[in-house]
Amino acid sequence: LRRPSESDGAVAQWCQRSGTCLPLPAPFARKARFPTSIDNFLRLPPPPPPPPPPRRAAGLPSGAPSPDGRAGDPPVRRVHHLPRLESPDHSMIAFCPNTTEVHIYKFFTDKWEKLHVLAKHDQIVSGIDWSRSSNKIVTVSHDRNSYVWTQEGQDWVPTLVILKLNRAALCVHWSPKENKFAVGSGAKSVSICYYEQENNWWISKVIRKKHESSVTSVAWHPNNIHLATTSTDGKCRVFSTIIKGVDTRGPQAGASVDWKFGEQIAQLDLSPTWAFGVRWSPSGKTLAYAGHSSMIYFVDDVEGSPAAQNLALRDLPLRDVDSFCF
Repeated sequence: LRRPSESDGAVAQWCQRSGTCLPLPAPFARKARFPTSIDNFLRLPPPPPPPPPPRRAAGLPSGAPSPDGRAGDPPVRRVHHLPRLESPDHSMIAFCPNTTEVHIYKFFTDKWEKLHVLAKHDQIVSGIDWSRSSNKIVTVSHDRNSYVWTQEGQDWVPTLVILKLNRAALCVHWSPKENKFAVGSGAKSVSICYYEQENNWWISKVIRKKHESSVTSVAWHPNNIHLATTSTDGKCRVFSTIIKGVDTRGPQAGASVDWKFGEQIAQLDLSPTWAFGVRWSPSGKTLAYAGHSSMIYFVDDVEGSPAAQNLALRDLPLRDVDSFCF
């Protein structure tokens, strides 16, 4: 293919072969005729009509998610994974409608009614967990703060948590004994929080310099000591979170009490993409976590000689692992 010369035919032939529309000098612009970009644009078919608006789920409060994934009218705009959780007796649900508040609803006969609004955070709430035995709610937010909410009569009273974070808090999870909870953050760290009776607040010890990126999910082992984490660096890690004066030796602890706080027990590098969602089996023998590539990984004997299996799905990227039995 040669460059066009002063010949009108050469210019038209060059443009037709290359499919490129070039501005031509005035003497040649009138003679050369070839398709232009605007001509091709006008030949495109019209865009498809917009999809119909989602149907309102009967009996749901405005913006409240339901167990089948539908939402009330108007729907909640899901910018990220919408944090929500049920009460211990499954009679109420707490969720964040992508704001700085947490709404608590209860179902009465044929409709949901709003009972409480937990308003303390300055930025969007990114994680909620409702303890089963003590009936406490812990919330974390992009404002780098966390609060533990205790119900006193008809009101929910917040208690400050000292997180020691310089980036947004992303996830939170109570321990099985509910005397600790873990907070993953965008600071590549995990805060292990426990209650200090003398000062009436929750303080934390931080696991630092172990993750290479943001911590997306945390999960407690049934022994209340081991903690599994996933991160956007694609790795799943298991740490010891034993704290003197908080954790005691028990039948399920075993050799776990020999590990120091923050010591890494295992690192699983199975996912080539971001890792989201992690969960232990009720027996504590198997660990499962999900990857952004729609893969689920099952790992046995994490503390000893890990043996892994994976399951590939054809759905959209997985964001969480709820529960499984092994």
